[in-house]
This record gives sequence, C-alpha cells and structure tokens, in this order.
Amino acid sequence: MANLTDTVQRKSRAAKFHADESGKVSLLASMLMLSLVSLAGLIGNTGHVAKEKLETQNAADSIAYSSSLWMARGMNALTATNHLLGEATAMAAVHEAFGGPELDLGIKRNTTENAALDGIIKALAEFAPVRPSIYSPPPIPSIDRQVVTFVTKRTSQKDGKMTAFAMIYDSRMALKRQLAVILPAKSIANLGFMVPPPWGFATAAVSYVVHIAGTAGIVKIGQEWFVLEALEGIARVFKPMKGVIEKQLVPTLAAHADFVASYDSTAKKAKPGILNNAVERVVLDLEDRLKVEASLFPKFEKLRLPVVPEPKPRMNGSGQPTEGWGSDVPPVFPMPELNVGKMLRKLDEAMESMADRIEKLRSDLDDLDDFENDIDKRLDEDDASAEEKSDLQREKQEITKSREQKQKRIEEIQNKLDEIRQQRTDLEQAMNQPLPTKSDNPSVNSIPKKMNQDQERYTQWVRATYPQTDGFRAPVRAWLKQWASLSNAAENFDKWTNRYTLVKAWQFRSGYRTKKSDNKVTWSKQKKPLAMFVMQDAYRGWRDQKGREKWTGKDSTSKREAEKLFTVIGVAHRDYKPLFSEVLYPAPAKTGMTAYAQAIFYNANRQQAGSGRSRSQDKIGWDTLNWDPSAQIPEWGASSYESAAKWPWEAFDGSTQSAVAKIKLNWQAKLMPVQTERLTEATETLEGDSKKNAEHAAKYFDKLGNH
Repeated sequence: MANLTDTVQRKSRAAKFHADESGKVSLLASMLMLSLVSLAGLIGNTGHVAKEKLETQNAADSIAYSSSLWMARGMNALTATNHLLGEATAMAAVHEAFGGPELDLGIKRNTTENAALDGIIKALAEFAPVRPSIYSPPPIPSIDRQVVTFVTKRTSQKDGKMTAFAMIYDSRMALKRQLAVILPAKSIANLGFMVPPPWGFATAAVSYVVHIAGTAGIVKIGQEWFVLEALEGIARVFKPMKGVIEKQLVPTLAAHADFVASYDSTAKKAKPGILNNAVERVVLDLEDRLKVEASLFPKFEKLRLPVVPEPKPRMNGSGQPTEGWGSDVPPVFPMPELNVGKMLRKLDEAMESMADRIEKLRSDLDDLDDFENDIDKRLDEDDASAEEKSDLQREKQEITKSREQKQKRIEEIQNKLDEIRQQRTDLEQAMNQPLPTKSDNPSVNSIPKKMNQDQERYTQWVRATYPQTDGFRAPVRAWLKQWASLSNAAENFDKWTNRYTLVKAWQFRSGYRTKKSDNKVTWSKQKKPLAMFVMQDAYRGWRDQKGREKWTGKDSTSKREAEKLFTVIGVAHRDYKPLFSEVLYPAPAKTGMTAYAQAIFYNANRQQAGSGRSRSQDKIGWDTLNWDPSAQIPEWGASSYESAAKWPWEAFDGSTQSAVAKIKLNWQAKLMPVQTERLTEATETLEGDSKKNAEHAAKYFDKLGNH
C-alpha cells in the first residue's frame, strides 16, 4: 500500500514538472548567449586581424619611409659638404690671387721686366722734376722734385726683389709702365723751361700743362703703390689661415664626405658606414617598438647613396689658355704725344732762334771790333785833339763793356743751347730703352703644367668653388676699381682668382702641392688625392653628363635603374594568433602576416639639363650641388659679379657671395607604390615566413594592389 502511494506521488510530481513551462526561457537564453559569445569572438578576432594588419603595414611604411629619409639626409649632408669644400677652396684661391704661391713659400725674386723698368725709371728720375728757371719760381721745382723722387724711390727699390706676385706683381708692373711713360714726358717738358724769353714763354706754357698732368699721375701712382703694399700686408696676415684651410679644413671635409658616402678612399671602394649604421639603428628601434620582424631592401650592409667619387685629373696639361684664363701680355700705355709734340716743335724753333741769336751777337762783336779798330787808328793820328781823344777813349770803353756783355750773352745762350742738346741726347738714350713686351710674372710659370684647363673647368669641384669665388671677390674688386684703377688691379684680380680656382681644385684633386726649390715654385705629389662625390653616371670618362645620366631617361630600362638607385623597400612581419579560441577561429595562414612598402628619396628642385656649354650652370636638382633654381649660377669664366666695395677682410661675411651662390638643399623622402620587379628583387633577400608570404604575394601582385 505504501509502495502504491509513493508511485502515485512520483507520477503526480512528474506530471506537474512537464506541465510547468517556465524553464523554456533559460534554454533560449543559453543558446543566445552561445551565439553572442561566438559572434563576439568572431568580431574580436576580425578586429584583431585588422589591427594586426594595420600595425604591420604601418610598421612597413615606417621602416621604408624612415630609411629613405635617412638616405635623403645623407644626400643633403653630402651636398652641404661639397659646398663647404667649395667655400674653403674659394677662400684659398682668393688669397693666393693676391701674391701667388711665392708669397706662401717666401720666395724673393727680381725679374727681367722689373729690372728693365727700374732702369728706365732711375734714368729719367733725375730729368723729370720741374727745373728751376725764370718760368718756374720757387718752391715749385723743389716740391715737384720731392714728389718725383719719393715715388720713384718707393717704386724702384735698390735690389728690386719682390715677394708678392700674381695680381700684385701685374698691378705693380702696370704702375711702373705708366711711370716710365710719364717721366719721359715730364723730362721733355723741362726742355721748354730752358728756352730764354721771349721764345720760351710759349714752350713754358706747354711744359706746365705736361708737368701738371704728369705730377698728378705720379701722385696717383704713389697712392696706388701704397694700396698694393697694404694688400700684400693683408695677404701676409691671412697666410696662416690659408694654411689651416689647405692642410686641415679641406682634408677634414673631404674625409667627412667619404664618411657620409660610406666610401673608403684608401681602398677605393664603398663600404658600410655611418649611413648604414643610422638606418640599421632606426629600423631595429622600429622593430622593437612596433613588435615586428623588420627587414630592409637593400640590406643594411649593402645600402649606398647613389654617388661615386669624381674622376681624377687626367694629368695631360693643356698649354692653350681657355676662355676666362686671361692674357699675360703687358698693357700698353701710349706716350701723350699732342702737347709734347707741339712743345718739341716750338723747342726746335726756339733752338734755331737761339743759334741765330748767337750768330747775330757774334756779328755784332765783329762790328764792335771794326769800330774799335777805327777808333784806335784815329787815336794814332796826330791831328786828333786831346778832347777828341778823350771822347774816343770813352767810346772805346763803351765798346769793351758792350763786347763783354755780348760775349757773356753768347756764352749764356751757348751754354743753354749745349745744355738743351745734351739733355735731349740723354733723354733719347733713356727713351731708347724699350719697355719689355713680355710679362715675367713668376706666378705664370708656377701654374702646374699637368693641369688640363678645359677638363678642370667643368669638374664638380670647380663648379662648387667658382660661384663662391665670384661672391668673395666681388666687393674686393669693387674696392680695387675705386682705389687702384691705374694699376688695372681689379682686372688682374679677376684673372688670377679665375686661374687659382682651377689650380686649387686641381691641387686637391691630384694630391700635388707646391714647394720651394732653387728659389722657384715646383709641384710634386705630396698628399692623397681628394674627391667630391657626384651622382652615378654623372661623368663618362672625364666629360660631365649631369642631368643626362642613364637613369634620367624615359624608357623602361632607365626607370628601373632609377628605382634601384633611389628607392628602398621596408618589410614588416608579425606572427598571428587569434584573440579567441584557435580551434574555433584558426589563423588564415600559419606563416603569419607580412607587409611591405616602398619609399623614394628624391630632389624637389628643378631638373633642367642644358644641351651644351653655357655661361650658367644647368639647373640640376638630382645632383650633389643643389643650387637654388631661382638663381643663375655662373660657370667658371663667366662675367664677374658686381657688388658694392668692401675692405678685403669684409669679403667673407657671407652677405655678398650669397647673392651669387644661392643653395637650396632639397632632398626629400616619400612613400610610393611598390613595383613588381622591385618586390621580386626584395623577396630574394628575405628569410623564413616573410619570404614565403612575399613570394605568394608576388604571384598575385596585380590583383593584390600595392600591399
């Protein structure tokens, strides 16, 4: 009975349980929760994948851009170093133009040209000052003699030896040549003062015109001589600084260029350097911070700037001066012929009149002798009275007195005539000494014979130097035009700065240096040759092809070559693990995810290559000079830049040469689409999963797009 009751009760409870509908919501909630969890896992993993891909791609972009940015910085640094080398070379060239290498080496010499001019000047210095006469009262002769003596002694030293050549020598010889022209004119003008009145008044007037002009010229010559002496002194003061530039600054800058370009100048080949280390350091830093495996193509140790050392000099010197080299033919200063010729004609007429006057006086003496004989005869006659004889004696005394006066006058005129003739003879002998027709400037012979002028003028070193030279010298030459116009100092300065711009560039590029031997300048190889860096293919042989390099063409081969030179590819790899359940949400690939990006370093300046030689440098942006496209940058030998006058020590304050040598460093970096061939090349350098993913991506590159 009890068992039956229990059974009934259990059935009753079961019936109630099955009849109760309140538990159905829990089942639905459980199923919904499971769905939500699954959806949350899906969404979470999807977001996680997107995040991982985005971070990996950003990492690849950062690797490529940062590496390319370092390459652009390297190009800017190399370009700046080239300009510093140009400025240093320009300062050395400007300094050497004053006195030549002879001033640096302490060479003291006299030249045939200088000795000949000194001989003419010394021979004429005694005759040139105004001579005392009735036409030239004191203190005119004394003052004029002091001026002439002071200037002639100052310009013609006893031993005639000089220590400064180049521009200073040429300018001094120009002054001496002018002095050798003025002194004869003044000497001949003195003959006009020897002619007695009344004929002498006309010749004296012409003589004064010649003397005034001549003395003013001599004073100007003396002033300019002191200017040249001051310039020589300034050059001596700055000589130690030039030594520092040539021996320390330029080699140090060249070594820095090697360092930036990752080039071993001793082994003559490229090697890993500061740029490789900088790129590797930044990529490893990005790898650590962005939690990726980073790779770069080209690899760190093979990364190079697209530059090479400039070709060395050919050492086949050209003896033919090129345009801009200047002439060594001495200037010709013609004798002022108009007034002197007129004076000489009047002087000849006066000398003839003086000879006629002497003849007339001698004729008068003969008449006096005849008259005196008549008086003596009358005195001897007996019928002459005492009173008559007394009158005759007084007449005889008057005759004697008149004879003495006439004889004295004859002697005076004759002495004056003999003096004039002797003076003319001495002047003719002095004036018959011909002025030298050839310059003996030792600096001309100090130009290195192995230097090829036509090659050197188009080198990168000269192109970096000449605009700086033109800027540095502009205020100096303006100052020389103002204070040393007679000596042609400004023109001589242009000539020698042009020459030493080539010489100094060749000197550093060849390793040759000057030394003193037998009191002359000789050249010998003493140093390691230095080089500026230029873009690859910028020179073929020694002829420049700037702006026309192989990689600047528009064909596909040129474009591929440019891409190899100027682009890098950054690769970032990250292993992928799902955020939730690897069983429910397995990774799409066991090789993780790999992203790649390509960046280019480029120059934003204008690229406008010329078709031939011109007076201005081509506007080439993809270069290691980067002149400002808005400026016309002169080629070597172009017309000199004009500026306001400054003192020599003010020429290096930068305000003037900046108007000539305007620079715009403009190498930049940016991301660009990845190219199939470039990606294929980069894939060969990868390893592991990165390589597998890249190879897979390369197969479907056209469908995948850029990344």
